[in-house]
Amino acid sequence: MAQSNLLIQYADCANTLIQESSDASTQQLHFRLCTQLLQQLNSFFTEKDCCLPLDQEHREIFLNNFCSPVQVLLVNMGSDLITNTLLEQIVHFVVFIFKEEKRVLNGGLFIINGLVSAVEGRIAPFWKDLENYILHACTKQDTDDLGVRMALGLISDFANNMQASIAPSLPQIVPVLQNVFNDSSYEPDAKLRAIVALGDLNLACENKFMSYFESVFNSFLQASQFSLKKPDHEEEAQVLIQLKEALLEGYVSILYGVNSDRDFKGNCDADVERYCRQIFEYLETVVINGEDSFPPTLILEIFNLFMDISRMFLGGLEKDIEQVRDGSASMESKLSLYILKSKLPEILRNGLPSLNED
Repeated sequence: MAQSNLLIQYADCANTLIQESSDASTQQLHFRLCTQLLQQLNSFFTEKDCCLPLDQEHREIFLNNFCSPVQVLLVNMGSDLITNTLLEQIVHFVVFIFKEEKRVLNGGLFIINGLVSAVEGRIAPFWKDLENYILHACTKQDTDDLGVRMALGLISDFANNMQASIAPSLPQIVPVLQNVFNDSSYEPDAKLRAIVALGDLNLACENKFMSYFESVFNSFLQASQFSLKKPDHEEEAQVLIQLKEALLEGYVSILYGVNSDRDFKGNCDADVERYCRQIFEYLETVVINGEDSFPPTLILEIFNLFMDISRMFLGGLEKDIEQVRDGSASMESKLSLYILKSKLPEILRNGLPSLNED
């Protein structure tokens, strides 16, 4: 026990040093520290007299404390110092930890997060090694809320880095994300990350996502209705704002995904038109109910989503503005003008962007 306490203190000191020296000139130092920490972690499993008296709870605390500075070190080292050989060794070591502990530890997810942040697309070949562990963490069977959030974020990271090559895993991933979305036992932040992950997958996989599109879109619509409820307290109000922001980001992703094989000059089929109409109904309600309490980030999300839908469906913002002027404006046009005039006056001052030039 004394040795394990000493190692934890060693990790704490390393973490403090890392936080205080994160500029580019210290990358080699971070590389050496990372190597030492990984060696110490390896000794925990391979040396019989090292830390064996620890019970499961203290083993988890010990491993998480040790893996946390490794995460920061990997990010600070950058991609150049993480060779392909080292990358493979670290991934396999994380898998080894999961197998040894017979559960997905947050510490292992810390390290994967650090790797993804550092090497970006180079992590893609290791998705199949990590897929089952990441998805298992999302089920919350032996993972806490932090672990669930990290696992959901990693799905987004891999989707963004792998693009369409993650499509073969959609049958395994989508049901897990929808369960997070629909299960009331998950915290709100996890649901927000599930929304973002579904949007990222749709954007990455494009037409390969279409078999899941209808059910995912309907889930988004249900969440949209929930986001419009009157909050009971300030904390819930903040959660609902975050939910609106996540939904708007998700809508942008799924609309671009479903429209990926078309141009953006109004050539949409009946399904896309229906999706756009339903989203506009939600946007209208958000604007009408929002009064002057919108945070700036939400206003920008609303405006960006309107611009995206305009390109795909309405034929251009300037055409709608002309309809407002001659009295034949649609509900969507009035909504757009309301947003522009009352929430983004600087855009009117600087001139309206020409969507047809994109």
